Amino acid sequence: MLWLQGGMQMLDSIAARMAARSACLLSLLALAGGAGAQTTAPATSPTPGAEAGASHSAKASVAQFRAVRMSRLIGMPVQSPKGEAVGTVRDLIVNANNARVRYLVLEPAPGLLGADRLVPVPMTEFKLDPQQPRLSYSPNRDRLQGVALAKAEWSDAWLQDAKRLAALDRAWGLGRPLGSAPKLRRGSSLIGQPVQSAKGEPIGKIHDLVVHLNQQRANYAVVRFDAQWAGEDKRLAVPMNRFKSGEGFVVDLNQDRVKATQGISHAQDQNPNERSFVAEIDRQLATFAGSTRRDR
Repeated sequence: MLWLQGGMQMLDSIAARMAARSACLLSLLALAGGAGAQTTAPATSPTPGAEAGASHSAKASVAQFRAVRMSRLIGMPVQSPKGEAVGTVRDLIVNANNARVRYLVLEPAPGLLGADRLVPVPMTEFKLDPQQPRLSYSPNRDRLQGVALAKAEWSDAWLQDAKRLAALDRAWGLGRPLGSAPKLRRGSSLIGQPVQSAKGEPIGKIHDLVVHLNQQRANYAVVRFDAQWAGEDKRLAVPMNRFKSGEGFVVDLNQDRVKATQGISHAQDQNPNERSFVAEIDRQLATFAGSTRRDR
């Protein structure tokens, strides 16, 4: 019986050791599983509103301002970044040689300067409010006072005074305009100007000019063609570089091509940044200027 008891004790010892090993193995497996759970990052849901924010940003970029009609720029209110009234845009100074807009002419708000004053301010000083038809500008009263002129002085003749213009550029820290001597005109005097063909025929009038603020230039003119020349009373976009330099607006266009091109509607004319209108303008500019396209 002693040998039987010894055998039973040996079996119990072996079973105990096996149970201990099994428990140890299970513990190791549990630890491994826990470590794996910690190293695997749980899937996270998008931040609330992130998709909506991205969508809003995309829409904002599409609706971002590109161009403004000169007739609307004249008369546009100007405010400081704090929302205080600064004045109103009364005119533009345009280089007729290259359609560059160097200055906006500001009529200061009452109290900013004396009455009946105008101030040419570089176009680069202004920012357009993306939500409202107004400009933002941080005025410096002393600087404005130093370059102001009386309303009665404002004329095309004032723009022909080279010394006065050089002093104005120096006051604003602007360099000499590139290219040939600038032929400066009041923007307000360009709207309504007659347009002639290369043969000297009257073919229409300048209905408006479309200005790109970031590029400081007029990109194209909207010409209202006479029905007798174009087959019907229509408005079309013509690149500024198609007009010959000199007095007045002279442009060499293919008459048959003008007749075949669909005119700009009144609704399109009201918003030069509407997507379908931008595409139509690009087609018209390509029609009248080969590969030329409107910058945007």
